[in-house]
Amino acid sequence: MTEEVFEKLKQQLYNAIDAITSSGVSLTAEKLERFIDSQLMFVNDITCEDKEAIKLYLESHIFVEHDHDGYIIMNHEDGDYNNDWYTQSDHTNEHFWKLYKQYLIQDGSLDFSSLNKLDEVTLPRLMNCLGNPKQELLSQRVRYGMVIGDVQSGKTSTYAGLICKAADAGMKVVILLAGQTETLRQQTQERMEEDIVGYTIRTDNDRNSKQQRVGVGKLKGYKPIVTAYTSYEDDFKMGHDKTMSSLEAQSSLVMFIVKKNVPVLNRLYKWLTGEGQVKNTQGKLPYSLLLIDDEADNASINTKKDAYNPTKTNAIIRKICEAFDNSNYVGFTATPYANIFINPEKDENMETTDLFPKDFIYVLPTPDAYIGALRMFSEPDDKNPSYGNCGYMLKHITDITEPTRESLSRMSSEEKVYGPIYYKHQSDWRGTLPESLYDALKCFYLSNAIRDLDGAKNAPRTMLVNISRFQQVESYIKAQLALQVEKDYKEINCNFNGEHHVDIHLPLYKKLYDLFIANIDVPLKSERVL
Repeated sequence: MTEEVFEKLKQQLYNAIDAITSSGVSLTAEKLERFIDSQLMFVNDITCEDKEAIKLYLESHIFVEHDHDGYIIMNHEDGDYNNDWYTQSDHTNEHFWKLYKQYLIQDGSLDFSSLNKLDEVTLPRLMNCLGNPKQELLSQRVRYGMVIGDVQSGKTSTYAGLICKAADAGMKVVILLAGQTETLRQQTQERMEEDIVGYTIRTDNDRNSKQQRVGVGKLKGYKPIVTAYTSYEDDFKMGHDKTMSSLEAQSSLVMFIVKKNVPVLNRLYKWLTGEGQVKNTQGKLPYSLLLIDDEADNASINTKKDAYNPTKTNAIIRKICEAFDNSNYVGFTATPYANIFINPEKDENMETTDLFPKDFIYVLPTPDAYIGALRMFSEPDDKNPSYGNCGYMLKHITDITEPTRESLSRMSSEEKVYGPIYYKHQSDWRGTLPESLYDALKCFYLSNAIRDLDGAKNAPRTMLVNISRFQQVESYIKAQLALQVEKDYKEINCNFNGEHHVDIHLPLYKKLYDLFIANIDVPLKSERVL
């Protein structure tokens, strides 16, 4: 088939399917596949490559609905790609996953429906996307993929489960990139110690390091068979006791939970490729690697204008993946835009030199109980009747007035800096915060008190305040709110009596009471509930 004939054929198919969709018919990936097959059934000299090129052309020019309940895009150019190796394997002797599942049931982090879906659908599909850790390879294999999930919808539980399933399948090394700050790394380390490792090491007041069991470590059947090269108190360090041994010396899963920080990653790479490690004839580590990049859109993307001169973080992540014989890079994010716009086109010598998810993109199903932007802001329809059903929870801010361009031009410099907050405020703004923000802060107090009374004293909870795009202004707002919290804390501890009829005369108590009454969904039968 000549190029001219091929181009005419593409245009004819485009015109035909455009007429169909213009009439209001929705087009799914499955319908598109059937349409192409039916139209090309009697066309001579058409190859599979031609069909795929036509499909890609139509998908790029016409809106196609995909199934977001775990839609996968796979790179089938990999000659040894077996996309059901995991589902065909035996899972009767799972150790890590069984403990983690039991812990999730006991902890109550996930409802049974979500947990079963994770176990029976999501994790098996994701495992099929990875390379089989027990497969004998003729040459190095590095897979790059991405998992997309809603904000605060259980991505951490998913990658903890993925680590468990991967370890049970024979994965030797897990590296988890956990944020750019030590605080975020410690939070992730603590979570993984509870979910997978089973123990934590903490220093007491006498500076003695003590190991204690946590999370899955307290369950029946637990075995301390994970070697963690990082701890709650320490990121990866050269010269640490554990770094004196090699990967070869470890009989089970090896874990590194590290910051997405160039010096730390360089230390890790230096140790992994050092003389103390056993390597194969190609100079690669003869083990399977699962590298999970949490918040993969942050600090991992090649942001240099020159696509062949990547940022240092991006480069060292790729070098670590390239150090192993069988590697899997999986980025987790709720905002994949930066990742999917990485340039996938490289010359022959640089096929794996970037983090573009060339092998798979997996969209996590939204949990049934999840309340996100769609249920808050969208309009319901026949297909999605739950959209917008939580809009009643929105409390609109009415005490911020955005000045017009004309009134802004008449404002003095002092008013612009020290007056009320407004959208286009200056980078040195130091004015008065809106009363609605202080009300929101007090509502946060109330929600915390309710959760404490409900038996969730140790459950994490957070209030996010994001008013300005300027760091200096955000720091100022943080300081103002900290002062308010300190003031309210002293007032509650020193002056609150605990008797409603007495405390109702205190300004702060009265404010808290009014906010509670104004925002509660169930009418109060009696003031005694307070």
